[in-house]
Amino acid sequence: MTSWHGSPPSALPATPNLYHLDGLDLYGEADLAELPLPDQLHPDTATHRRIAERFAKRVLSGVGDARSA
Repeated sequence: MTSWHGSPPSALPATPNLYHLDGLDLYGEADLAELPLPDQLHPDTATHRRIAERFAKRVLSGVGDARSA
């Protein structure tokens, strides 16, 4: 998961079970060339699959878990 760059904004309360995952880690600029969004907004089936696979690898497997950082 993506960590904060510096300290989190002071307006945010401490929430131990809330984590940040940058959506660009799931589908970013490099993916756009290979899997463009058909309507430039919504992913198609293949793109959803890529996003889901990356989500599972980063979140469901515990990889990048902020608690282990």
